[in-house]
Amino acid sequence: MKTEIYNVEGIEIEFERTSKDDTEAERRKMAYAFKMIREQSGMNRKDFSDWKKSSRIWMRAIPKS
Repeated sequence: MKTEIYNVEGIEIEFERTSKDDTEAERRKMAYAFKMIREQSGMNRKDFSDWKKSSRIWMRAIPKS
């Protein structure tokens, strides 16, 4: 796995490149996205969990691309 770090408007984004046959890639991408949202919003795990539960209807309404 190769790790790259990008700095976007003062926010460091760590990006890991994985092989195409990585079966855990989708789960890991979602975990990283959730972690980034929590860090940027200042929510702890419990607050984020409560927010995510209340946002489920909204999240289901977004079509997959």
